[in-house]
Amino acid sequence: MPERGRPGLVAGTRELTSVWPYVIVYRHSAERVDILRIWHGVQSR
Repeated sequence: MPERGRPGLVAGTRELTSVWPYVIVYRHSAERVDILRIWHGVQSR
């Protein structure tokens, strides 16, 4: 389910809100999923 999140602010990334209020930024390829950042929803991007 690597396409589950919405398109991210940076090209080639996706954003997933899994456990509110945390947002997970990730990218994926055929072999793996890379978690790039996790932040609290009230933090500025």
